Amino acid sequence: MKDRYKRTLKNWIYPLTHLLELAVSLFLIIAIVLSFITLGKQLLTVSTGLETTEMFNSYMSTVFDVVIGIEFLKMICKQNLNTVIEVLLFAIARQLIVEHMSMLNSLIGIIAINLLFLVRKYLFIEKLDLEKKSSN
Repeated sequence: MKDRYKRTLKNWIYPLTHLLELAVSLFLIIAIVLSFITLGKQLLTVSTGLETTEMFNSYMSTVFDVVIGIEFLKMICKQNLNTVIEVLLFAIARQLIVEHMSMLNSLIGIIAINLLFLVRKYLFIEKLDLEKKSSN
């Protein structure tokens, strides 16, 4: 009897998670579209040449946020290890490029990117990921 309730609950919750993922994806799409509007406004300000380097850094930060948002959306849709690694790569690259960190923090970020590339090249077997996904 207890197992039957567990199965019923699992059969009800699992489809609900897909609906919640879809809702999150839709909100993310709206946020990305709104960020494009912000990018356009910031580009006009940066192109006038009247603003400081801080404005350009703000623009680059917004650009990377949009790119990371798009990659995150792809990760929600595809749900494989390759898209997770791509999102992590972009997030670390954003920190390295936009933020002005100490040399030690920059070195740690570069090492993290190298480790992600090593995982992607030598430890990640895409065929196994696809087989796992098809068995679900």
